[in-house]
Amino acid sequence: MPNYLAVINLATAGLNGALLGSDEEEIVILVFVVVDVAAKQVVGLKEFFVKPRAADINENVLSEQARDELGLQEDQVRSGKPLESAIEERDGSQDDAPKTAFKIFVTSSFEQYPEGKTIFPLLGMGAKSSALG
Repeated sequence: MPNYLAVINLATAGLNGALLGSDEEEIVILVFVVVDVAAKQVVGLKEFFVKPRAADINENVLSEQARDELGLQEDQVRSGKPLESAIEERDGSQDDAPKTAFKIFVTSSFEQYPEGKTIFPLLGMGAKSSALG
């Protein structure tokens, strides 16, 4: 049994819930959590607003569903970090979370998951991933 469990949660600018990923929208919020399994305690938590690459200054970035259900605001996302920067900042953070927790992880999803298209290609930093679904 692993000592730590690394969890990545995300939401897109488009549809969420059962329709997550069906509209191919970009990630707008990314949350990393590390849990000490033995102590049953969260030892690391980082939340990032992510600015979509295709964000047009004259158009809304978020769907109505993303604004209503997630409580996100346009200015939070527009002033967010690029996805790559959020991942790099997570890797360089100085919290209690062990750095190895995000080097090897397993994802599991019962819905379409956008992290496969967005995050896994960025893991050329030596991380290993096994997707179950």
